[in-house]
Amino acid sequence: MQNLTPWQKRIVAVGAIISVVLIAAFAWVNTSKKHEGFGSLFSIRSEVLSPEDRAKAAAPVPTEAASTPKPKTLAVDVPLNYGDAVNEYGDVRFQFVACHGTPGSMVAKKGSVMMLDNRDDKAHVIAMGAATYKLKALDYALAIASETGDLQVTCDGGGAANISVQP
Repeated sequence: MQNLTPWQKRIVAVGAIISVVLIAAFAWVNTSKKHEGFGSLFSIRSEVLSPEDRAKAAAPVPTEAASTPKPKTLAVDVPLNYGDAVNEYGDVRFQFVACHGTPGSMVAKKGSVMMLDNRDDKAHVIAMGAATYKLKALDYALAIASETGDLQVTCDGGGAANISVQP
């Protein structure tokens, strides 16, 4: 810095101040965004852990969701109008008219989504295996086949159709 003019020394000083401010701002943003984006992938700080501490850190932490039993059958909440639902799920649809299921039987893979379609002007309770669906008049539900085996599909307690859910 001995050969620099006073003007050049000011430019270097201002550049150094701007650099320090930018580094401080970058560090502040990364510490305020905990576990988000770029900052969570890289860490400036490193720690030396004992083998016991490494084993504890690597052990999975049980969560409440993992310990809660999952329901046997899930309803799918998809915001479709009736026409879109028929177009998408028409080949895996039970249609109920006067509590008679059409088709009378169906084969589906476990985990597949199917449509339960009430075409009556009266509400019905449709049961498929252990799951129960309360369908309003002229309404439908989307369900996931989560039980395997031959299941009876009932409408208001009476036999309406059968489904064979394959693994």
